[in-house]
Amino acid sequence: MRRSSSPPPRPRPTLLLGGLAALLLLAGCGVGSGGDGDTPEPAPSAGSSASGDPSADAGAGSGSDVASYVALGDSYTSAPFVPQTDVAGGCFRSTGNYPSQVAEALGAELTDVSCAGADTTDVTAPQIDGVPPQRAAVTRDADLVTVALGGNDGGVFSTLVGQCGRPGVAATDCAQELSPAVESRLRQRLQRTGDDLVRVLRQTARRAPDARVLAVGYPTIVAADGSCDALPLPAASQAAAARLNLDLNATVRSAARRAGATYVDVAAATEGHDICAEDPWVNGAVTDQQRALAFHPFAAEQEAVAEAVLGVVRR
Repeated sequence: MRRSSSPPPRPRPTLLLGGLAALLLLAGCGVGSGGDGDTPEPAPSAGSSASGDPSADAGAGSGSDVASYVALGDSYTSAPFVPQTDVAGGCFRSTGNYPSQVAEALGAELTDVSCAGADTTDVTAPQIDGVPPQRAAVTRDADLVTVALGGNDGGVFSTLVGQCGRPGVAATDCAQELSPAVESRLRQRLQRTGDDLVRVLRQTARRAPDARVLAVGYPTIVAADGSCDALPLPAASQAAAARLNLDLNATVRSAARRAGATYVDVAAATEGHDICAEDPWVNGAVTDQQRALAFHPFAAEQEAVAEAVLGVVRR
C-alpha cells in the first residue's frame, strides 16, 4: 500500500523483515535475466567482490572533480533515525546517511532523493503524493549518481512482513502463509529485479551522460550461522537468511555489470557486523529513534558504506 502525504507516515521496516522471511523460499534461486533486449547473463558468484567487476575500473580518479552528487535509494540509503531524521514528505531521510557523508568528503553538492520503502518503480513514478519520481533529480550536470534499490521490488518483502519474521511467530505458522503460488511469484520477482535495475541504471546514465553511476549493494544483514534475540527467526533459518542476503547482492552486482555501472560491495564492507554479531551495524527487531529503525542500519554501517563509495570514486 502506498503512503500518502498527509499525515506523514512512519517509515516501513519492510526491507529486512520481508527479506528474512523471503529467504526461506528464495535461498539459492538464480538471479538476473535478460531485459531491455539483453542476452540473459547468469548471476556472478555471490562471493565475488566489486574489484572483480570489469566495470569497477571505469572512471578512475581522485573524486575531487565531483561537484554534483545525486543519491537514489530506499530506506537503507535514507537511513531513518541515523540519528537526525527529516520526515521529507514521508521518506524519513537522515542527515547522517552515507550520501551526506560522501558529499561532505568530496565537497560536492548533494541531491538526496532516497526514500523509505522505495523500489525501482519509484524512479519513474511518484512514490508519495507531492514527492517527484527519483529520476527527476538526475540532471545532465551530475558528476556522480548512486543507485541503491531492489530490496523492496514487487512487494516481495512486504508480502511476507505481516506474518513471517515477526517476534513470537513460529516457523511452522509462517510456513503456512507461504502457498506454492506465493512462492512462485516471489521467485519470478527476484529474477525480474535484475532487469528492473538494469533499466534504472541505463536510464540514469542517459540522463547524466558524464556521471559515474554506482550500483550500491546491501550490507551483511544475517550471518550464515548463530542466532540472537534481536533476530526474530529460528536458528535453523540463519544459513538460509544469509543465502538470500547474498542472492540479493548478486542481483545488484549482475545488474551493474550488464548496465555498465560500477558495483559497490557493501556486504564485504560490513562483513562481521550482522544483526547477531558482537558489534552489530544493523538494528534488530526494536526501533530506536535515537539510532535506527528496526532492521535498518546504524550509523556505523552508514559510515562503512560511505567509505566503500568513496573508495570506488577515488580509485
